[in-house]
Amino acid sequence: MGPLAKAKTISECAMFRSRPNFAAEILAERISEKVKDPSVVARHAKNLAGRCALVESVQLTRRAMLDAYAESAKEGSPEAKAFLLKNDVALSRLGENAGESAADVATLAKSLAQTRDPGAVYELAGLFGEGSLIHGPASGSAEATGAWMLAACDLGYDCGPNSPLVRTACLSGGVFCNAGGLEENMRSSQFSPEGFERVRELRKKIYQGIKTGDVDSLFNEH
Repeated sequence: MGPLAKAKTISECAMFRSRPNFAAEILAERISEKVKDPSVVARHAKNLAGRCALVESVQLTRRAMLDAYAESAKEGSPEAKAFLLKNDVALSRLGENAGESAADVATLAKSLAQTRDPGAVYELAGLFGEGSLIHGPASGSAEATGAWMLAACDLGYDCGPNSPLVRTACLSGGVFCNAGGLEENMRSSQFSPEGFERVRELRKKIYQGIKTGDVDSLFNEH
């Protein structure tokens, strides 16, 4: 298992390791929340149990996860670099580190978007929500975050019904627990029809900018 796969597995399995009866507990929680289809939750829990059985000997701590991401970034992974940038910005907002300047964050995000790496684009999505340090036509709103996520899907990121990202969102956050992949869940549970139409517009702009090499059009100068 490479460092990126290790980091993502640690991230997903940490909650499972801490709760021996996780599958049964989470299913009961989601049923109490009246999810539309409990069988979807049961499938996710079963798949997660199988995934986490592969890393029984791995220390599932945040430090181990960050070390694995750092190792992957050192090897050149755009996705790992994007994750660490997103994490750095989040810690800066909490006052836990100095963080990068807004201009530096934008420069780094632009360079990672230019790689056209689907995983990097997905991780970058977290930088474009409300209060974003990055200025541009697809930034500063929940719709922008959703659009970057879906643009990553268009570039090849796994966003299907059994993808880790849909599974994690359902099991840990109680969202995206409907049948279907990221787009179907996002449309049905996260945005109004008008909001999702805006997501679709921004998604097209982001995808075209990245695919055609015109990433500059997604970023305003600071």
